[in-house]
Amino acid sequence: MNSTKLLTLEGNYKLSDNKLKKINGRLHLQVVTRDNPPPNKPPHYLQAYIGGELKYISSLYPKKERIRGKLTTGCKLDYNGYYYFLYFISESEVIIIKQCEKGFYSGKNS
Repeated sequence: MNSTKLLTLEGNYKLSDNKLKKINGRLHLQVVTRDNPPPNKPPHYLQAYIGGELKYISSLYPKKERIRGKLTTGCKLDYNGYYYFLYFISESEVIIIKQCEKGFYSGKNS
């Protein structure tokens, strides 16, 4: 895969072997915990497996968002100027990443 090509993060993922594996896709992601996060960074960030190597995608900022009328806890992230919300659906054990509006990202923990 060409590393300059933008990844399509949006989609449904299953957790397997500590990796998020995209359903109906080849993308594998991993949530990593920083050992000593600086004060301006959250403790977790997202990486993608590209060409057999892990590449940094974004920090994961805790956020609550209304999904289908229900307040859902997840994480906001940005990737090359696009904004996303990552959350878990316990009933189906699926992790979803959806693209969001730019205003969604305003405020550190809004």
